[in-house]
Amino acid sequence: MDNSSAHSRQDEASLTSRRRRGWKTIQLPEELLNRVDDIVERPELGYTSRSEFIKEAVRLRVEALESQLREKERKR
Repeated sequence: MDNSSAHSRQDEASLTSRRRRGWKTIQLPEELLNRVDDIVERPELGYTSRSEFIKEAVRLRVEALESQLREKERKR
């Protein structure tokens, strides 16, 4: 087996492993990512990585939208 085949199999195995863990890759505009980096670089805000910040931001937004939907459904 040549070297490129070995790398290709390793890449495929790594991708399969990530899929099993439930992780996905997303793309963000560079300007938005720069704003996230500015926040993460400030230790007093308590974030240690982009990933940590983005996961929390998305979770909070999803929870807020779900709460709004529940409220609308209760009023019906």
